Amino acid sequence: MKLSHEEKKVRFIFAVALAIVVLVFGLFFFRFTDTLDAEFDYTVDAEGYATVKGYTGDPKTLEIPDTLDGHPVRYIATHAFGGHESSLVKVIIPVGVVSIAEYAFANAEKLETVVLPSTLKVIGRGAFSGCAMLDTVTLPEGLLELDAEVFDGCLRLGKLKIPASVEKIGVDCFASCESLLLDVSENPLAAEIAEQYHIETGKVNAFTVYFVIATLLSLVSVAAVFFLIRLIRQKLSQRRAKPDSETK
Repeated sequence: MKLSHEEKKVRFIFAVALAIVVLVFGLFFFRFTDTLDAEFDYTVDAEGYATVKGYTGDPKTLEIPDTLDGHPVRYIATHAFGGHESSLVKVIIPVGVVSIAEYAFANAEKLETVVLPSTLKVIGRGAFSGCAMLDTVTLPEGLLELDAEVFDGCLRLGKLKIPASVEKIGVDCFASCESLLLDVSENPLAAEIAEQYHIETGKVNAFTVYFVIATLLSLVSVAAVFFLIRLIRQKLSQRRAKPDSETK
């Protein structure tokens, strides 16, 4: 049966629409599956606040919601997102979270980026220890405490600014951070820690200045001595040569 012009037009539009749907569906599931929301394991305290204890699924990018079934997320529990089997590359922690418990992300070996909320107050012991690929973290102003070994073993962690609000930095907080450049310009405590553990800050310390000055002065002194010796030798040579010329 021969189709009319209108029927052909309708079928063509339907085919195009179906192709678009299939294309979008394919892109979503094959290109962006690493950003799909995960199912979260959590508990609720007496005040109605949620503590995230873990998640299901295997995403690369994980955005933790600010509420779970109506309960505001306030805490990240111990070992909630860590482990060598983790596929996480990026984690976004929502505004409202005030505490990340000890070892929460420990040994998440593929983790590169963590987005911390402005409400965060405490990062617990070893929270990011063993995250060898972690290189991007911004500590929020208002953060009060960095416990011991928080970034221990973060080999690629680069420049990190310590906010003025930080009042406690635990032992070995930055141990084995081979690439770390610590910005301590706003925090005297961080400056003390950097000096104590010989952490690079990008600043020239007093000892370095004195060493450079002393070295330059030594070089100038040596050069001056050689110049003086040469001048004296020339004078002596001239005096010895003068009597010989007079006798002739």
